[in-house]
Amino acid sequence: VVGLQDWILDDGKIHTRYVQDLTQTGRLSSVDPNLQNIPVRLEQGRLIRKAFVPEWEDSVLLSSDYSQIELRVLAHISKDEHLIKAFQEGADIHTSTAMRVFGIEHPEDVTPNDRRNAKAVNFGVVYGISDFGLSNNLGISRKEAKAYID
Repeated sequence: VVGLQDWILDDGKIHTRYVQDLTQTGRLSSVDPNLQNIPVRLEQGRLIRKAFVPEWEDSVLLSSDYSQIELRVLAHISKDEHLIKAFQEGADIHTSTAMRVFGIEHPEDVTPNDRRNAKAVNFGVVYGISDFGLSNNLGISRKEAKAYID
């Protein structure tokens, strides 16, 4: 909270900057200060968020969560039936990928490590990871990594 107070300008407002070229993934980020990481799950974070109000009475602030947007776009563009089905059914996409990639039959059998590795595969594919990069990330052979990517 104290950190944000330092960013209040003479107009009584905090101004952030949005940039796209600071992340390796190409995602939009917020700096000076970073306002994208104010926690919503903690009471303090919810209270901080309430401090941000529109400048004019007839205006609103819009907050949106692009839940897994990269993977949804990938599913649409690639027409991957497994991804599309998982999204349509509201399944956890990383658990679904873990089942498919690692040959696991039931969602409850997917371990946290399986899900974490599947998440690395999912986002790796979205951002163009090579078999070499994925093999290093997961500690597997390049051949295995290539099979996961394919």
